[in-house]
Amino acid sequence: MRFILLAPLLLAAVPAAAQVELLDQIAPEAGRGQVQVTTAPGGESVQLMSGVSDLLALGGSLEFEDGVLEEASASAMFRFSEPDEGPLGVAVELTGSLARGGSLRNLEARLILERQSDTWWVQGTGIVRNSREGDERGTGLAYVGSLQRKLAGAWLGVETSGRFARLSGSGEVFGTGQYYAGPSLTLEQGLGEKDLEVGLSWQQRLKGKGARSGPRIYAQFTF
Repeated sequence: MRFILLAPLLLAAVPAAAQVELLDQIAPEAGRGQVQVTTAPGGESVQLMSGVSDLLALGGSLEFEDGVLEEASASAMFRFSEPDEGPLGVAVELTGSLARGGSLRNLEARLILERQSDTWWVQGTGIVRNSREGDERGTGLAYVGSLQRKLAGAWLGVETSGRFARLSGSGEVFGTGQYYAGPSLTLEQGLGEKDLEVGLSWQQRLKGKGARSGPRIYAQFTF
C-alpha cells in the first residue's frame, strides 16, 4: 500500500533550469538487471543496468526535461566490493553522453562508496565531469551524499549534493556553488527473487543558481 501512495508522484515532472546531482548506488551483481525511474528538480531519467560479471556492470540512461528527451548516455561500472560485505562497497563508473542531435554532452567518472548494515545506510558519490555545449566546455567536481537509519522498517535520513569546484573552462557550462540538502525516506520490498525500492527526498537549494528546490523521487526494480 505504501508504494501505491507514492506512485502518482513518480509521474510528475519537475521543471527547472538544470538537474540536481543524483545519488548513485553500486550496480546489480552478475546475472541481475536493474531499472530505475527518477524525477528530480531539473528533469527526469530512466536508467537500465545489467551485471555482466562480478566486476563489471553495463547500462545506459535517457534524461528528459519537461518530458522532452535531452540526453542519452552509456555507462560501465567496475564493482570492487559489495556494500553489505566487508567495511565498504567501492565502485567506479565511467559515463559518456550525447545531447539531442548527436553531439557529445558529458564525459564523467564517479567514485561510489556505499555501506549498508542492518541499521545504517551510508552512500557517497564523488564526480568529475567534463560538460560541453556548442563550442563551450567546462570541467568540474561535484558530490552527492546520504546518511540513513532504519526505523520501523523504513530508512530515514538526510541527503546532500553540490557542485563545488570548476577545474577548467566555462562557468556557463559547469556552474559551481550550487548546494542542496534535505530529508530522505527509502522503502524496500522483496518480491521473491526480485526487489523493489522507492525513495523520496526533498532537495532544498541552499545556495547558487541551479535547479529550484523540489522533491527527488525514484522507483528502482532489481530482477
